[in-house]
Amino acid sequence: LYHLAYEYCEKANLPWDMLQPLIHETADRLQLLPPSQLQTGPAIRKDFATIEKHHALLAAYPQLQALYQQISSSIIHTFR
Repeated sequence: LYHLAYEYCEKANLPWDMLQPLIHETADRLQLLPPSQLQTGPAIRKDFATIEKHHALLAAYPQLQALYQQISSSIIHTFR
């Protein structure tokens, strides 16, 4: 996932550094709590409008789009 995120940043002319705080915070929090208690984002909230916006934004990146859809679906089904 990190490699795909890095490639996305490169292609979109976004600084890779902008993701570093999120990566570090997530890794730090995983030492304290199980992943199920840390899950956030539109999929766990079942915010389908935001999921669709994200899906559309990834249209130029089919590999990431498919991965995003698969992960979102997994989260939705896991946290019913």
